[in-house]
Amino acid sequence: MPEKPGYDGSTALKSVMQELFVTSLLAGINQQDAYRNAYKTRKSKDNVIAANASELVRKPNVSIRLAYKRALLAKKADITVESLLLEFEKNKDLARECKQVGAANQALSEQGRLLGLYEADNSQKQGKSVVEILAIVANSKHQRAIAGSQTPSKGQTPAEGTIEPPIEAIIEQEDHETV
Repeated sequence: MPEKPGYDGSTALKSVMQELFVTSLLAGINQQDAYRNAYKTRKSKDNVIAANASELVRKPNVSIRLAYKRALLAKKADITVESLLLEFEKNKDLARECKQVGAANQALSEQGRLLGLYEADNSQKQGKSVVEILAIVANSKHQRAIAGSQTPSKGQTPAEGTIEPPIEAIIEQEDHETV
């Protein structure tokens, strides 16, 4: 049963089974198990369940409701793209300190995914631009470095005692150099 045109996801779906499917997905259950929770599937084969779950999650009203509920949860938890990028930046730095290259690469990959660098068309992303978000990350890193910095001691390489300038300063410097 289709919802009203212009459905924004703020009201429960008319289908109780679809609403249960969305609730199960929000609880962290995979699509197939969420479908099993919502529908009678005892006699259904796994490939049929997978296909039906995939089709259901792509239905406009279901995807709108799921996106709306996820946004509410993110807001309630005070999670933003910026806060996640900062956490990944901290994790990447820690992984590098521990010489865990794989973990550092994973953090970089997650940052790229959040920024939409892996999407063919990033036009649907709203909010801060990639440059603005990178500036936030760089400034945060710069502030952490200032708070914990000391002048380089003898035997320390310049890179170890150097504090990187904020990204805005780098961009501004590049703008002046091109003139």
